Amino acid sequence: MKPALSRISAAALFCLAAVLPALTQTTVTTNGGTSNSIPKFTGSATIGDSAITENGGNVGIGTSTPVAKLEVAGVIGEAFRMSGVGTNPVSFRFINAGNSAYFGTEGSTAGGYFSGSLPYSTVIYSPQPIQNIIGGVARMTIAT
Repeated sequence: MKPALSRISAAALFCLAAVLPALTQTTVTTNGGTSNSIPKFTGSATIGDSAITENGGNVGIGTSTPVAKLEVAGVIGEAFRMSGVGTNPVSFRFINAGNSAYFGTEGSTAGGYFSGSLPYSTVIYSPQPIQNIIGGVARMTIAT
């Protein structure tokens, strides 16, 4: 049995020879980096530090010492935006062993995502009581 390479046609070799020069390597340079900083390309072949760090399993944006799983520091104005597609609902979900709470915006259909909601309403949803706590004192409790 002949080796597989001997089965390649002359036309295939010609095509391969035409493509190979396009597969050239580019040398990427770096002057080192900052410990725990996530690198980014600062030019077509240059790597530098980004504004994102990872330290002890926590991720920081704008801080090299995040104290939570995700910390965004140095914010003036809007810190986070989550946009939906078209008229669809958008929400955050918070989960632990005793509750699953949502904070969101309903879509164009009443009750389409949050049962009992109005179209485009702002929704705080929880199967457990919802409390407004000010200065360590429950000022309002909403329960069924």
